[in-house]
Amino acid sequence: MASSFARLALPIGGASVALGLSVKALAEVALGDLVTFDERVLRSLADVRTGWLNARAVDFTALGSGTLLIIATFVIGLMLMSTRDLFGALQLALAASGAALWTFVFKHWFARPRPSVVEHLVVVSQAGYSYPSGHALGTAAAYFAFALVARRHLPRHVTREILVGFALLLILVVSASRVYLGVHYASDVLAGVLIGVGWSLLVAGVFSVLERARFRRSMASLVAEP
Repeated sequence: MASSFARLALPIGGASVALGLSVKALAEVALGDLVTFDERVLRSLADVRTGWLNARAVDFTALGSGTLLIIATFVIGLMLMSTRDLFGALQLALAASGAALWTFVFKHWFARPRPSVVEHLVVVSQAGYSYPSGHALGTAAAYFAFALVARRHLPRHVTREILVGFALLLILVVSASRVYLGVHYASDVLAGVLIGVGWSLLVAGVFSVLERARFRRSMASLVAEP
């Protein structure tokens, strides 16, 4: 029990903090407290736009597209199953599919219109809602889950931490690109990242307990054999 709790404490603790912060951000947006800040950030970024930066932002935002995340989840899931890591593949699938569900639920719950204070540099549906950013939430949940699952297959501690750091960097650049391109407020992407990472940690915590229980059952069956 103590071992299971130790393995669960970090992901659940991190998820609780992340989700708690995201709920606070959601409440602030609902009350309009962040509107001035959000608009100031958009205008500041619009002032530094250049052709080169615009092109890079479009490239970065493509890394968080739904199509790419679906393909990446499918391919990495197959790779995990080929190594007999069925739990890892299921964990990844749940993190990614759950992110899509949370995006839909929160967007339609708050129904926040997309920003109109600066020009949009990419085409987005005006009928689609802004809060939270689907790119940020999906990227945070999927890429962080990729890193959490894949790090179990890496032998060196330094390599595992580099992988997690790289995943966080990808989440950052995709999220920042959405604000730079003018299609999301800063609070949209902040909430998306917090919810996405929190959800990924919650899923990791649940699967950690399930794997521990499976290991104990396997050990018990070995001991019980004559």
